Amino acid sequence: MEGADNKQRPSPYAKASKTLIQAIIAGLLCTAAVGVCIAGVLRVDLGRDFVMGAVIALMPQLWFVHRAKTFTASGTAALIALAKFGLVTVGFALWFALQPEANPLATLLGTATAIVVLAAAIKRFDSRSANLQTLRR
Repeated sequence: MEGADNKQRPSPYAKASKTLIQAIIAGLLCTAAVGVCIAGVLRVDLGRDFVMGAVIALMPQLWFVHRAKTFTASGTAALIALAKFGLVTVGFALWFALQPEANPLATLLGTATAIVVLAAAIKRFDSRSANLQTLRR
């Protein structure tokens, strides 16, 4: 019976991780498409800055999803969520240090667009998952 006590419970985030990963990929693809359009219509550097803003916002989200599904304690997940914001801050600092000519407005618009697309994609994938579960019953 001692082995049963050592068995770890699955993380409460394991079920939602698939939805979150799909939403992050959708966010990256959508903002990349918008960035290509900006690069084609306006300037290539503006499109690049837009896409980098999205990447800076979404990559820590991906890291969070990966790390959160391995932990069961909500306190640990909360610390990882806070660390995610630190990673975003470091991402912006590195981006503007390595590319001082980067357009801050385009970068921040990319970040904002990625966050909006991520939220919409999470809602869409989550409701689609709920509808599939309802149909299976």
